Amino acid sequence: MRALQESPQETRGEIQPREHGMVSRYDLFPTTASFDRKYVSWVLDSYGGYETWETPSGDTITLLLPCSVPVETLIPDNWGVAVPMGNTRGVRGIDTLKNGSRVNIVVKSPERVFAVEPTVKDDIWWGGTRSGQRGIYIGDNAVVEEQAAWEAAMLLALYMHGIRAEVPQAIIEKRDGTSVVVVNEILASARGLRRGPSTKEILAQAEQFGFIPVDANDRNILTDTDGYNRIIDVNRWLWSPYADEHRRRLHDVIQAAKAA
Repeated sequence: MRALQESPQETRGEIQPREHGMVSRYDLFPTTASFDRKYVSWVLDSYGGYETWETPSGDTITLLLPCSVPVETLIPDNWGVAVPMGNTRGVRGIDTLKNGSRVNIVVKSPERVFAVEPTVKDDIWWGGTRSGQRGIYIGDNAVVEEQAAWEAAMLLALYMHGIRAEVPQAIIEKRDGTSVVVVNEILASARGLRRGPSTKEILAQAEQFGFIPVDANDRNILTDTDGYNRIIDVNRWLWSPYADEHRRRLHDVIQAAKAA
């Protein structure tokens, strides 16, 4: 985990934080995250632990073990223009910071629109605007926002088991009550190079560790510049028994919203 207590003079070539309104890692202070960690914190602990910090504007950043980017990169107040990338949820690519530094991170929100009449029994997921499904929006709900923590936990488990996927950097709980998970952007191969396990083999590896790759297909696999397949978008996956309680609570929230 990147140390946050270095002297400000020891920047080691990293971003010069106070330029262009940038918030420095020296402006952060340790805190306790606000989302309900009863069902997820032990997962994060068992895969290397985490550090939780608060920004001057009130955002909470939970740094995860694989974090490989400067902390300044993970502070929302430092982000430049966001590029929309999502379909059924908010996904944004951050290519630059306000000081012009180039970065490659993707910020993923939980799904907040759910199926009113799912096509599969007990399914909760909305198929997007082109699916023809009616959706119901659920905002300002802690259980809905907790999806970000579970997506990070699943990606962290895949990482620690050596399964190629998006690498989680942090969970961010924003001051408006919403949460996101930040991952390294996978730069896709343009050369058609292929090496390593196939999509089927990667998903089979994940299943060995209790994952049920719901909604997994070639759309959820990217081939990186080295030719290796990598899993993306595990937010709909099941992970029994670890994430079962959260999925039950999420299902209850959706049913209550539909009945209201």
